[in-house]
Amino acid sequence: MGRRKRILVVEDEPCCRTVLALILKSNNFDVTEAENGEEALSLLLRKDRGKKPFDLVVTDLQMPRMTGFELIRAIKKETIPVSTFVVTGLEDDDLMAKLGPMGCAGYMEKPCDFDALVERVTAILHETGQSGGLDAQGR
Repeated sequence: MGRRKRILVVEDEPCCRTVLALILKSNNFDVTEAENGEEALSLLLRKDRGKKPFDLVVTDLQMPRMTGFELIRAIKKETIPVSTFVVTGLEDDDLMAKLGPMGCAGYMEKPCDFDALVERVTAILHETGQSGGLDAQGR
């Protein structure tokens, strides 16, 4: 039996964070929430005995204390082995040109289609050698 994949949702707006987390949890992902990049980085750097590191970080870009851009740069600098994906309301035609060199797997604009979000998250986990929220037995 495979373990559920761990996703860290980073979003400063409580309602958006809750909805993103609920959508991912309902698809059998193990979700932890953080309200800004600083809190997320602390969670990523913490060594929890018995807990597998996060498989994916889903982050907003515009947040207080530490933006999503700063978080992704810090993840790369600290060589934390985790994929990143952005969900943002920021309108920028060159966004992927900025995120790609930082190692970000992609982005979606808010408001996002929840089915498309789950499909993209699952695809990223598959591309990085992970599987989706369910194991081979559908658990």
